[in-house]
Amino acid sequence: SEPVLIESDAAVQTIPLNQGWSWISLNVTAFDLSLNTLLNDISPSNGDFIKSQTAFSQYHESTGWKGSLRTFETGKSYQIYSQNNANMRNAGTPIDVQTTTIPVESGWNWIGYFHQEILDINDALATMPASAGDRIKSQTEFAEYVSTTGTWEGSLDKLMPGQGYLLKSNTGGDLEYPELAKTGSLHAFSEKPEWSVDA
Repeated sequence: SEPVLIESDAAVQTIPLNQGWSWISLNVTAFDLSLNTLLNDISPSNGDFIKSQTAFSQYHESTGWKGSLRTFETGKSYQIYSQNNANMRNAGTPIDVQTTTIPVESGWNWIGYFHQEILDINDALATMPASAGDRIKSQTEFAEYVSTTGTWEGSLDKLMPGQGYLLKSNTGGDLEYPELAKTGSLHAFSEKPEWSVDA
């Protein structure tokens, strides 16, 4: 007589993996972030390889994933080599961008991207204490911080869910992605926009 609306806070992140290398990151956290769990559905082949900034693992059909890299961590990016196209799926809770920061050291950092939406690079990195010469790159694009304009300039102009990035910082600091305003004041785009690009 009194219906109750039950809404789940769970989400499923699907990351397409290319044949060859893919740079990836997680925007959903789960109880089990082990390689064996998250990479189980991609049907890996002998020699498939994954690495973080400090560790790696390789797949063999008789032993599974073996190496110093055993679990994924949110806030970090990974480079995975797959001999086949596949979709990696991660079911869990979206990362709370209001309470989660990424510590950035001086030098190169392999960072993840937390948002569920595409975000303009200058909005996404607004809290990063950047200085002249700082750089960020995806697998195919890059941008550099221009101190005279206070903006990131280059071919990389949007951060994408599921992609991993390499960030070079001169000073280090904490990166905190902004909360998307309900008014839509930030330049957010759906993961699958209705428009297409004619390269």
